[in-house]
Amino acid sequence: NGHGSHVAGIIGARDNNDGAVGVAPGAGLYAVKVLNSRGSGYLSDIIKGLDWVRARSSDIEVINMSLGGQGVSSTYHNAIKNCVNAGIVVVVAAGNESSDVYGNDGVFGTSDDIIPAAYPEAAAISALADSDGEYGGVGSSTNYGADDSFASFSNYSRSVVADNPVNSPGAAIDLILPGVNILSCYKDMNYATMSGTSMASPHAAGLAVLHIAANG
Repeated sequence: NGHGSHVAGIIGARDNNDGAVGVAPGAGLYAVKVLNSRGSGYLSDIIKGLDWVRARSSDIEVINMSLGGQGVSSTYHNAIKNCVNAGIVVVVAAGNESSDVYGNDGVFGTSDDIIPAAYPEAAAISALADSDGEYGGVGSSTNYGADDSFASFSNYSRSVVADNPVNSPGAAIDLILPGVNILSCYKDMNYATMSGTSMASPHAAGLAVLHIAANG
């Protein structure tokens, strides 16, 4: 429905003087379709998609998951763990509910968790409202907050599990990256501007690609 094309463009759209440029221009992309054209689907299909990527860990080094749901699933969690253990960086959208990724109770492993953002092995990315591409908060306000502010829709974290592998000032949130009014590719060879943590997450995926390309 255009969402995947937009996400893919943020990661790797070519620098060819046409439209948008990705964070890692020309990066090799694999489209792993696990949802239908309305953006919904079964958890089992998402898990199958993760397993498909894990089986190709010699070729695929980063997973971007601009999707989310609510609940508890050890099978889903294990699929994420298996990908990380295979050497794949897993980057996920924090979600757009203006809530804690651990849910209202703030406790990991309960039915109100936002998954996969709550999983410690995945890098959860919140959205930044940035209107001018510069630091300092001097740009105009956006529909989702002042320039260089935490986007009003973005999920956040108040606490983090003790064994979280990353030490972040955002607790269970690993990074905050641009997610408001992002221009990128769209279906049918078009371009579109979209907002959401779905747009922030591929910025992180692109950065991971650049780091791996430079450092192995």
